[in-house]
Amino acid sequence: MATMESEDVLTETQLVTFKLGAEDFGIDIENVKEIIEIPPITYVPNTPDYFEGVINLRGEILSVIDVRTRFGMEAAKRNEFSRIIVVHMRGYKIGLIVDSVSEVLQLRGMTIQPPPPIAKGIKEKYLEGMIELKEDKRIILLLNLDELISEEEFGGEAEIEGVLGGTVAAEEKKTKAAEEAQLVTFKLGRENYAVEIHEVEEIINMPEVTIVPQAPEFIEGVTSLRGEIIPLLNLGTRFGLRAKEKITHASVIIVSISGFNVGLIVDEVSEVLRVPKDNIVPPPPHLTTAEAEQLHGVVKVRYGEKVRLILYLNLSNIFTTDIREMLKGIGAEKQKEKKIKGREEITESRITIVSFSVGEDIFGINIEKVKEITLVPDVTVVPRAPSFVEGVINLRGEVITVIDLRKRFGFPPIPRDAFTRIIMADIDGATTGLLVDAVTAVTAIGISAVEHPPRIISGIETEFMEGVVKLEGEKKMLIILNLPKLLTKEEKKEMAVVGSREPGAKRDRRLR
Repeated sequence: MATMESEDVLTETQLVTFKLGAEDFGIDIENVKEIIEIPPITYVPNTPDYFEGVINLRGEILSVIDVRTRFGMEAAKRNEFSRIIVVHMRGYKIGLIVDSVSEVLQLRGMTIQPPPPIAKGIKEKYLEGMIELKEDKRIILLLNLDELISEEEFGGEAEIEGVLGGTVAAEEKKTKAAEEAQLVTFKLGRENYAVEIHEVEEIINMPEVTIVPQAPEFIEGVTSLRGEIIPLLNLGTRFGLRAKEKITHASVIIVSISGFNVGLIVDEVSEVLRVPKDNIVPPPPHLTTAEAEQLHGVVKVRYGEKVRLILYLNLSNIFTTDIREMLKGIGAEKQKEKKIKGREEITESRITIVSFSVGEDIFGINIEKVKEITLVPDVTVVPRAPSFVEGVINLRGEVITVIDLRKRFGFPPIPRDAFTRIIMADIDGATTGLLVDAVTAVTAIGISAVEHPPRIISGIETEFMEGVVKLEGEKKMLIILNLPKLLTKEEKKEMAVVGSREPGAKRDRRLR
């Protein structure tokens, strides 16, 4: 926070600086909420020319001012450096469109000089003053945020509230009505499919399969998962995408259907996505009624300039009553045949873990901390960020800092490939991207299987770990990460200002 020895001298402050043309401007960092790329802007009629419109920022509707137009400056074409600085002004969050964001300056003992009546053509009332940086031969003009919006132009304070509050509130109400769907997406051949995440119990690699005689072609067989017999359904065969063949490399999504579990054999699990339900369109009209009923709809997901279509499955309709009864019968019959040392298994509390690989090690995060899992988009480098920060990404309008876990753990770099993923995790209330080599499974683990970690595993210190689990049939251990301990207090402070720095060039997504 800025403190003053007198009316003109600041003992300490931090300024977010930005450019309009060749001029440098500054805003006290305490008034800055975040800095974002410019998303689509909705025009609002009957507002001054400098009022650009409103944007949807993660479900919150913000008014946006074009600062160039406000200052009467010549219009300039927006480019990859153009940004919106979200500030707190007149009791609202408001976006300011600027040419580029420069840096965050730490200033001590600086004298604020009064602005001239006309500074570079900008009226004095828009400026609180100016600061001269003699070493850099620069002058920083300090914005007076409260004067950017004129009561006279809006017809008084009430009209300002009408635009910034009433219009925004109406838009917020409309936006919040559009709920989100959280989906697990996967591939079958070249096509993309999805199921609702609440239907998914866990995700495993292809297990050993016991063939069921005289079962339909799409029933691959059954497997035993912690004492429970799970029927396995080959979705590719069920949908007629391929003839039945021996499967060795695949994933199995365990879903709950009418109270019992079924394994869906898929080629590859892709991502966990949150999508607005407005992005889900009805099934194509050329489908028959029976085919259309197997889909909730088609999901449109945008990746840069490309749009990927995902078929959103309606499992309740895919598993007809006849199929459900048949699967229940197969599971019940095989369960009778299974002998578990002559006694029932003891049920214990379980936690669901998203497991992933970094180097030769397997790590895990409690699924409650995982918001979604995505492919690696373009990552924008942030100058002077900690070495393990890969950069920032734009996830549907939200700027997310990405940590490369290889760098964090001191592992050697490797090229990215088709398996590389970013896990969006909640770390102390902030969504943070974790760059990993591959996501391997989603597994339910008994509490008793989690052991206290040894002091050091593979050079990784115990402070990063909540516990370890011995994996069945493997010599490796699953290391459960303690996310709040992934960063020190000092590193968290550095991370907090990463998004405020001017982004550099986009990093090649193939490189680590």
